[in-house]
Amino acid sequence: MRHTVPWMLAACLAAGGPAAGCGDQGVDKEKWLAQNRAIMNRLPLYPSARLEASFAKGDPTGNESPDEGGPNTSFWSTRQYGLVAAVIPEDVLRFYRRELEPEWTPGDHAPCSYSWHRGEASLNVDACYPAGFALHVNHDPIPDG
Repeated sequence: MRHTVPWMLAACLAAGGPAAGCGDQGVDKEKWLAQNRAIMNRLPLYPSARLEASFAKGDPTGNESPDEGGPNTSFWSTRQYGLVAAVIPEDVLRFYRRELEPEWTPGDHAPCSYSWHRGEASLNVDACYPAGFALHVNHDPIPDG
């Protein structure tokens, strides 16, 4: 019995690992990100903002990281924006509060960041950058199963 688990793991890896249906593969990244993009594309954009970067980050199960083999239970999509004019963080946050509420429900906030929820979706606006801000979206950060 002691050698069963390593033998099964070796067989699974030889067969192609997750591609062969072995182990928990997590969520479908492309489908997840497409749903995040659909939300992101409908969000208002602060005047004078210009897109500087766009990326996604997996949110693994528990304390495992994807590098350690933990499956992603969701993905966060981020868009970082630069601002042409000098703007204080409160102005950016005030704009998003005015534009999003009451359709989006306010959540946690800090001096230069706010979060909102709409259905299962979460949005974080991070205006802590010296010359810009970031929008973080996850259409379902705590999936049902």
